[in-house]
Amino acid sequence: MLTIAYVFKLWPSIVGHTNSVFFFYIGSYMSIIKADVLQLFHKVEKVNYVITFILCVTCLWFYVSCMENYRALMPIYTISSLVSIINVSSRLVRNTSNIWGYLKERVFFIYASHTLFFVSFVEVLLYSNLQHQPISILFVIYLLMPFLKITICVIIYNFMAKYMPKSLAILNGRREKRST
Repeated sequence: MLTIAYVFKLWPSIVGHTNSVFFFYIGSYMSIIKADVLQLFHKVEKVNYVITFILCVTCLWFYVSCMENYRALMPIYTISSLVSIINVSSRLVRNTSNIWGYLKERVFFIYASHTLFFVSFVEVLLYSNLQHQPISILFVIYLLMPFLKITICVIIYNFMAKYMPKSLAILNGRREKRST
């Protein structure tokens, strides 16, 4: 029901981003019912990649054409992208254990902070200045944006770990470092 409300924008305006609230609730629900998200999403992996690619190109084309139609597709595209990202991440973790060891301590901080104002500001700044670029340029930038956001979050995490470890511990829910 929550997904239907999200896709069709049937819920009231709230403070903050509805995307953040939706994904927080979905993540909480999956955790409570102890769903194996990797197994669940792996079943639709290949079909979802195709859907994500088609929606990405369509949304970018609408955006470049200054058509508002992309806004109606964004919730569906966002969900499809999330499923794709989880599948790609799962594959990377299985094939590259050294990345997992490094990101394991930082994953909650990245999850909690990637939608913060200063990270979103970078995205808005880039998109507002690049709206009239060719769709191929926007497509590459859009694919690189998650890596830029993660990099900013990791830099902030490392800075806080070095200079503000107590504050980081509070922000990170006092999650202790685990051995890899």
